Amino acid sequence: MVRVYNTNLDRVLTLEVPVAGGRPVERGDYAVPGVPGTGAKIVVDLAETAGAATGALLPTGRPLDCLDVPGVGAVEASLVDIGNAHVFVRARDVGLVGTETAAQIDADNDLRHRLERIRGAAGRRMGMISDPARSRVESPATPILGIVSPPADYLNDLAQATVGAGETDLLSRLMFMQQAHKTYAGTSTVCTGVASRIPGTVVHEVTRSGTRDRAVLRIGHPAGVIETETCVEAGAGGFVVRRATLGRTARRILEGYVFVPDAG
Repeated sequence: MVRVYNTNLDRVLTLEVPVAGGRPVERGDYAVPGVPGTGAKIVVDLAETAGAATGALLPTGRPLDCLDVPGVGAVEASLVDIGNAHVFVRARDVGLVGTETAAQIDADNDLRHRLERIRGAAGRRMGMISDPARSRVESPATPILGIVSPPADYLNDLAQATVGAGETDLLSRLMFMQQAHKTYAGTSTVCTGVASRIPGTVVHEVTRSGTRDRAVLRIGHPAGVIETETCVEAGAGGFVVRRATLGRTARRILEGYVFVPDAG
């Protein structure tokens, strides 16, 4: 295993790449739910990206905030910033069960408008949006909204198969760019894992209690189950993320030559 560091200002992204005979492994059986095919597993550790968007892992300093959302009312939410800034809410607090498909969420226009209002209010609380009413203009992508609930049986919409409650540690549905995500974003995988290890967050609340101290968290999303390795330590200055990973696949897809004219 070789570790590759990608530095962006003061943030370090660590990639753990499998090697054999001094060369990267090009084949493997690792699969990412929602992504066709398999490949060698590359582990991406985003632990040092905590606070990149807002300056802190918990932008408000609290694991749970109460948002006063115009047209919606008071909504409890957890604001967490690692990989990307996120706002997490309970599915039941927004009128959902948590097992809905992406298509079911997208078909409810009133629900989508309410969720965007919540996202806008959270963005303002995090200092990312000045006017919640202009959230789609000021910052349409982030914070990403996660809708979490305890484990339950649900339909894998992509494979048309049932995911059993025992296969997951929590369920989550994402709103990205005002639409329900068909699978689960990589940075959301990491952020959900970290939030699940911070007592007081809504993510920690819905996570299967027997798994809260384990390294691996299993997240049930519309197209299957994705795993993340997480290690979060509590210290005098707050929570410190030691590990926050997502898996990716890699394979050779092209080999060729490019002919460049002589300089003269």
